Amino acid sequence: MNAGLIEFNQPTDPYLIDETGSFNGYHVKKVMLKEETAALTKEKFSGAELVHNTSDILEDESIHLVIVSAPDEADMSLVGKALQAGKQVRIL
Repeated sequence: MNAGLIEFNQPTDPYLIDETGSFNGYHVKKVMLKEETAALTKEKFSGAELVHNTSDILEDESIHLVIVSAPDEADMSLVGKALQAGKQVRIL
């Protein structure tokens, strides 16, 4: 099963992601980053496609789980959008 990662304010804890770029058995297929975390996250998810907007993740039917890393209050509407798109959501 595939996951999409959306990072907002800080890089995802490296201990949550294994050396193959998987999270709890999900393959991280697509990653959306904020510029300040881009370099760090590109290293961790070298096998993932880097995308520039949330719709690339939410509209991908092969993605079952959306991981939202470090959202602030304004970013929380994304959780509702992901649920409406039929995705499971994990907030880190």
